[in-house]
Amino acid sequence: MLSTLRSILGLATKDEFNQYYGCVFDSSSVSVVFFSAGAPVNWFSERLAQGIVANGRIIDQDQFSQVLRICINKCGRTVKNIVFGVDGANCYCSFISVRQKRNPEKQVTHKDLMTVYAEAARNSIDSAVEQVYAATGNPDIELECAFTETTMIKLDEIVCPSPEGKLGAVLEISTFSTFCEPAYLEALADAANNAGLVFKTVVPVDFAVAKHLDKKMTDAHNSVIISIRRDYTNLSVVFGGSLIQRKTLPLGSGAFERELEFWVQSLELLFKEFLGIKTFSPNVYICGSDLERTDFWEMLEWYEWEKQIPFRSKPVFTKLDAAFFDFPLELKGNLLVAGVLGICKE
Repeated sequence: MLSTLRSILGLATKDEFNQYYGCVFDSSSVSVVFFSAGAPVNWFSERLAQGIVANGRIIDQDQFSQVLRICINKCGRTVKNIVFGVDGANCYCSFISVRQKRNPEKQVTHKDLMTVYAEAARNSIDSAVEQVYAATGNPDIELECAFTETTMIKLDEIVCPSPEGKLGAVLEISTFSTFCEPAYLEALADAANNAGLVFKTVVPVDFAVAKHLDKKMTDAHNSVIISIRRDYTNLSVVFGGSLIQRKTLPLGSGAFERELEFWVQSLELLFKEFLGIKTFSPNVYICGSDLERTDFWEMLEWYEWEKQIPFRSKPVFTKLDAAFFDFPLELKGNLLVAGVLGICKE
């Protein structure tokens, strides 16, 4: 728990590295992008035999590490650092805002900041535990903070990235944190080590996509992100440029061939699981695998979403492709998903 708290408080030392690999995988493939100064330079994807990965979890370490090593060798680099993208039911995300009322005549101190961050840490952990209980019925599953970032700091309702030493009556800090089971993180570390690499961190894919979207927009935007993988689908709500809630559907593009309509109906039900959201933005962005199917887009346009889901207006579905992100055009599918991991340079 101490390491988790230190991570959320930003006290843990973070290595600065300019070159690294970003990797995402599912039951069908491993995709690796080599980044230099945050930009994708080389990329390779290799197919996986059935049974090596299931639902985003590594089942056969030896076979997975061999395929990962093949991708790395094809990059032709000597870099060791690797970052894994995480999503699906393998991570639990918490968006927390904490407000502290204070004496407006006293400057904000480092201790004040740490007090607010500590409360954010406790609330983040509580939120993750609640999500685990809702999904599994087991409140005792061990979790580890795998990723955290301060998304906003305000002083008297004004954005203030560095409030220390300033005056204000209300200090507010918002954080985004991702928690994973230790065994899942250990499996990633073992896979990296077996491939001769150094596991540095994980980055939640949907959070990275939201960050890229925020960079593209001139104003703080509201949107919905649908990230489709082979084994599952992630549905995220973005408000004011920040990812605030996320749900996972245990059906992915593997269901498109025979169960496309069932997938759409299941996605509709998933929308109804969000709590505290009165209306959804009609701006819906989609990325992931198997998005070339015309029947997929026809189904999205044909389906009467507004009958059951409180969209503010008829939803508009936009495909997030390489051109949208200003990536090399060769980045498609899971390689495009790996490409968004370049945001972690920040």
